[in-house]
Amino acid sequence: MRFYAGSNGFKAFLEGAGKYRTDKTINPSLNVGAELNISDGIWGLINFGNNWVKATEGPNNKWNARWYWNLDLRFHLPEKKKI
Repeated sequence: MRFYAGSNGFKAFLEGAGKYRTDKTINPSLNVGAELNISDGIWGLINFGNNWVKATEGPNNKWNARWYWNLDLRFHLPEKKKI
């Protein structure tokens, strides 16, 4: 689930997710970041977060964490303007 705050040209977000996989691991994640509209349809994205992994069975049932950061450029087709 992602929550946004800001304007149409600059958006900050907080995102959380969780997944239970068939290999009996739990994968929660937390991510914060921002999106900036550089030009019509071109967005800059920066985010920072953490993914955790925990096995639910066996001797390796400790939490493992992986921190990451990302800097990205994305292109979205501009929305059609209403006349």
